[in-house]
Amino acid sequence: MRANPERLAWSVLLLSFGICVTLAIACPLAIQSFVNDSTAPVELALSVQQGTALVQRPNSTDFSRVTIERPREVLEGETILVDESTLGMLSVGDPRSDSALADVQLYANTGLTIRAAYTPRFENSPNPHRLNLFVTNGRIRVNVLSASGRPTAVLTQSPQGEVSFSTGTYVVEVTNTDLQVTVREGQAVVSAQGTSVVIEPSQRAVVVLGQPPQGGLSGERNLVADGNFARSDPGAWVTDHGPQDDSEPKGTVSYRNFAGRRAALFDRTGTSHAETRQVQEINRDITDAASVTLHFALFINTQDVPVCGSQGTECPVMVKINYRDTSNAEREWLQGFYAVNDPNNINRPVCDLCSRRFQHQRVPANAWYNFDSGNLIEALNVDPFKPTQITRLTIYAAGHSYRSAVTDVELLVQD
Repeated sequence: MRANPERLAWSVLLLSFGICVTLAIACPLAIQSFVNDSTAPVELALSVQQGTALVQRPNSTDFSRVTIERPREVLEGETILVDESTLGMLSVGDPRSDSALADVQLYANTGLTIRAAYTPRFENSPNPHRLNLFVTNGRIRVNVLSASGRPTAVLTQSPQGEVSFSTGTYVVEVTNTDLQVTVREGQAVVSAQGTSVVIEPSQRAVVVLGQPPQGGLSGERNLVADGNFARSDPGAWVTDHGPQDDSEPKGTVSYRNFAGRRAALFDRTGTSHAETRQVQEINRDITDAASVTLHFALFINTQDVPVCGSQGTECPVMVKINYRDTSNAEREWLQGFYAVNDPNNINRPVCDLCSRRFQHQRVPANAWYNFDSGNLIEALNVDPFKPTQITRLTIYAAGHSYRSAVTDVELLVQD
């Protein structure tokens, strides 16, 4: 018989109370942790705008080919490779709402691995969508969207360092020796060797292998105002119309959310030629510019004239740069984009009425396409005269019936 049954009773009672309190605290915390930290994969789709991309599965030497005709779902852990003649687009989507979270433009000679791509499994979780990319080489442009109610956090790593950013637009370039990051919109944190720097819009950071980052460097000047058409009023852009039959309706331009992005939407239904334009006066000097680069994203939804018409002047998206050169002559550079091919090869992929002819580009229908011109200085040269001033930028749709959109317009000058 025990000498002190009261002590045993109190011990059992206190132990039971302790277990009860522990369970009362631990169970809700465990449930909260499960709700907050459980994840599900996001939707990753790779489309090719030209050429052929290769996708390699983890721990495998096998590759699958991705072409314009054969887009492909991509999984976490897979590696994407594009060669010198290929452009690819990685689209990231929310599986619950089908809204776009981000898109990653892959330029020529780029390789990246998707290290992580997930979203919280439960709506109550406060955590963001996450995308983690490892870029071995090449150049990517990351556009992190704000369409979803939950933020998206992107981490881009390379052998030199890493970059983290959220909503905005960023360019990341990786070579054998360095990592370069340029912020178009948003804010990026660049880290390496235990040191971090923050860079703001129009700034650049460089990380040399084995060294801490150098931030706050001068980036390119963007000569275009309101390139994502954020304003509801005309603002920097003016709507204009080209020659057409007065008995037919004119096209319209509206600033709105379209296919997951804020954009200028060109819309027209008719049976004869018309042009609907957005014009911005630039009037900026580029005499000593080392490079001039045009970038924008375009979307072709409807096109009834195959290619760009019989004279190459009716593309559903066209862009024209007016400029002066050292002879004070007025010149122009024109580029068109189309989605519908001409099986009879009658219509023209170049502008026959233009003084200088540049090949129009075919792009996928019903998908955003990022156009990056590369350095236009040589294209703008008319030997021996060099460009001195950009006077005007015009983006327009031409044809009979068309529905197309543009956004993220930038005319970047590096001195």
